Amino acid sequence: MNYVIDKTLAITPESHQPSFFSRYVDDCFATFPEPASIDVFLNSLNSIHKQIQFTKEIEMNNSLAFLDVFIEKSNSGIKTSTYHKPTYTGLLLKYSSFSPLRYKHNLINNLLQRSFAICNSYLQIHTEFQTIKTTLMKNEYPSVLIDKCIRHFFNKKFSLQRSN
Repeated sequence: MNYVIDKTLAITPESHQPSFFSRYVDDCFATFPEPASIDVFLNSLNSIHKQIQFTKEIEMNNSLAFLDVFIEKSNSGIKTSTYHKPTYTGLLLKYSSFSPLRYKHNLINNLLQRSFAICNSYLQIHTEFQTIKTTLMKNEYPSVLIDKCIRHFFNKKFSLQRSN
């Protein structure tokens, strides 16, 4: 994959190269100074290898989903939040399932960590944590346990920041 991208950057005129480019496995994210540059760059990418073909997704209403991040562009900057595909049902490991308790605690902690890492504002983090709590309660998790995990999560995060 690096070969294809490096070759594309070498053959694409500098005026049509992305101003920002990032890749995770086979998903690429790029921004361009001009909309016309998108197709020029995409055509260059697709000309390198006939069996490796790329597609594009253009932002709609100043927003775009990339992997599990929802990116919104506004006058004040870029906002990021957790993205779920339209097929997401909210079905998780049920609290009543015959699974070790540590799996259930780790599920909560992983959901909290994921949202904390993705969201770039405290308002968005708060909204995401409320959504996580609602989803977990639909999966029979006790509210007391969820609140305890959220408190523990924040205490751990902010005690680490103070010690650094």
